[in-house]
Amino acid sequence: MKISFNRLNLLIVITLIIGTLSMTGCASTRETATLTSLIGNNTFDTYVVSKIPNDEISIRTNVSNNSYISASPAGLIVGIFSKLIEKGVNKANASNAEKRVTPLLESTADIEFSRLFWEQLEPALEQSDWLKVRQLDKRILGLTAEETDNIASPYMVLNTSFQLSECAQVLIVKTNASLYIHNNENNEENPEYSNSYTYFSSIVGKNDEKDQEAIELWKANNAEVYKAALNEGIQQNIAMIQRDLLNKSTFLDRGTGNTMQVKFKDPLYDTKRKIKGRTITRSDNRLIVQEESGSLISLGNDLIINEKQL
Repeated sequence: MKISFNRLNLLIVITLIIGTLSMTGCASTRETATLTSLIGNNTFDTYVVSKIPNDEISIRTNVSNNSYISASPAGLIVGIFSKLIEKGVNKANASNAEKRVTPLLESTADIEFSRLFWEQLEPALEQSDWLKVRQLDKRILGLTAEETDNIASPYMVLNTSFQLSECAQVLIVKTNASLYIHNNENNEENPEYSNSYTYFSSIVGKNDEKDQEAIELWKANNAEVYKAALNEGIQQNIAMIQRDLLNKSTFLDRGTGNTMQVKFKDPLYDTKRKIKGRTITRSDNRLIVQEESGSLISLGNDLIINEKQL
């Protein structure tokens, strides 16, 4: 069967679009409803899912997805080749990251991140004044569609991950939380409340060590610095979850704190970033800020470029 050039163009474009969507997923919008209005004076017997996909440290690789595909025949061909090249570069970067992190993996093989996280999560959940855990489901894979359909609301999903920044200077521990209070259709895509909590460690080393030099610092002395940062990252994630989500005494005063603008080195994307938000806590070496969007970020002071009160 012969396929016309125009029809072939359409088939290729559709294939590329589907492939791109399957790789990137869909971004969810944070609900604006506050916990105050959702929870009120009630308590809820809640099914809690805590997903931690792995216990091994990895190095973040920022996936390139910049190729533009033109609708013209020539542009389509160029775009397809660009996508193939981009895919090859991303694969090579991921492979290189695996090789770079190997020495640290060997030094930390006895560390179970999930166990350390769950040991702190369980008492935090028990201390909540509104959330009563009917079951804590610890897992490495997310809920299937069938499982989601069979869970009676309310339920909460915590997705936690950890990794080193692309240049290996900073440890990142991040949790995304979604809370489903009421039964409704497609509630997996529409939580009543969602938020994120991100910890950035202080920069390892004193002389801007990067890549393998940074890895050597993380693994030195039986990975002493790495273990300390990992424990701090877990503690900070739990503290942010407690403040924002578990404790009425803190989420009821969401309007307090100094409004400020913070410019900092963002290890997630290896760039400089400005955020506006409120100071939650400050110590000699760390700042926790709640962005205007609601997300909480715990920053090592050496990541902060400048601050300005608004």
